[in-house]
This record gives sequence, C-alpha cells and structure tokens, in this order.
Amino acid sequence: MRKIFLSLILIVSFLTQEKIVNAQIDSSDIAKSFSLENSVEGSVVCSSQTGLALCTKAYSPSIYGVVSSLPAVAIRDRNIDNEALIAEGGTVAVRISSKNGNINEGDFITSSDIEGVAQKATKNGYVLGTALEPFQPANSDEIGSILVSVHIHPETSFTDEGSNLLETLEQALTIPILTPLAALRYLLASLIVTLSFVIGFIYFGKVLKITVENIARNPSVKIIIYLTSVVSLVIISAAVFAGLYLAYLILVL
Repeated sequence: MRKIFLSLILIVSFLTQEKIVNAQIDSSDIAKSFSLENSVEGSVVCSSQTGLALCTKAYSPSIYGVVSSLPAVAIRDRNIDNEALIAEGGTVAVRISSKNGNINEGDFITSSDIEGVAQKATKNGYVLGTALEPFQPANSDEIGSILVSVHIHPETSFTDEGSNLLETLEQALTIPILTPLAALRYLLASLIVTLSFVIGFIYFGKVLKITVENIARNPSVKIIIYLTSVVSLVIISAAVFAGLYLAYLILVL
C-alpha cells in the first residue's frame, strides 16, 4: 500500500512538472532587471534620458523591449527599486490593440499612442518585431495579448504609405541616445538637406537675376530667355529633390 501511495505521488509530481514546462514553452526570451514604474506584463517599453518608461508614441525610435515577468531566462537585480524584467529579444507575449488594423500572423508590430500597448505597423518606421499569432477582436478598443518575435529595427519595406523625410527627421529628434553610427547618419543627412536648399536658393537667385538682365538687353528674344530660365529652374529643383531623397535614403537604409 505504501509503495502504491509513493508511486501516485511520483506520477502527480511528474505531471505537475510537465504542465509547468508546457506553460513556459512559448517563451524564448532573456530578460534583465530594470527600474520601471507601472509595469504590466507584456507592455512595450521605451528608453529615455531618465531611464525606461512605457511607450506612448507610435513607431517610437526609442523602443527598448517588453515587460516579461516569466521569461525563459531572467537576470535579476533585486536591489533595484520598482524592478521589472525587460526582454529585448526572443518570443514574448505583448499587449496589443487593433486600433491600426487587425493583426495577422507575420505582420510587423510597433508601439502605439496607447501607453505600453503595441499595434500593427502599416508604414515605414521602427518596429518591435513580427506577430506570431493573429489578433482580430470585434471591438477595436479591446486590448489583448499575442506572441511576438521581438526584433527591434527600422522597417523600410512599406511602399503604399512610406514615411516622408520630415517625419523621419522628427522621429530622429525623439531618440534620446544615439550610437556614433546613428549620430553620423543623422548629421550627414542634415548636412545634405541644408546644402541642397542653400545651393538651390543661390542658383535660383542667379538664374532670376540673369533672366531679368537678358530680357532688359534683348526684349525681342524674351520667349527664348524665359524657356531657358524655366529649364534651368527645373534642373535646380531636380538637384534639390535629389539631395533630399539622398538624405532620406541615408536615414532609412
């Protein structure tokens, strides 16, 4: 009787351990301790000059990771105030909203203007990762949770509604801490934009001045002078836009 009782205990223990393993099997992230107020499991976290906080901006270039209370591996520091485990990569359960459209498996996921909640990415910008599950609630205001393969990076594959240069520069200004390479890219892009406009205005002024002088000297050929000036202005405009496009490529590629 005693042997049967011990056998039952061993079987129950084995089944319990198996359930615990299965409960963790969806997670493949490594999380580290950080100080974070109002942390909720699955919340999207952004970096700032004062530390980490829940993201409140769509396509935020400062996306840092996701709150993961039950990661596959945890590196903890219990001396930190308001300790929260943050995963920077791997497979993580993420809080999600369909306010930017229903999510299908394989869709890119990014931050949203709802604090700590992710959404579907539909244009170029920084993304959190790729959805591993669909999320298609009847109510777009509903907040759910799906597994996401977290890989934070700038995404430039969207063509229907691409980011413009001003929007990209605006995102750049919100990055609290730039790596040397990123800082060089933004500096170079800013320099190209500035030179494009300066050179464009200088040559525009010269063409306008020459046009007025030539018309004053030879009124009989003013049509030819006008056409020549228009061609010159078109070339100058094309050069300016080429500079802007080059700056855009430097930022997003």
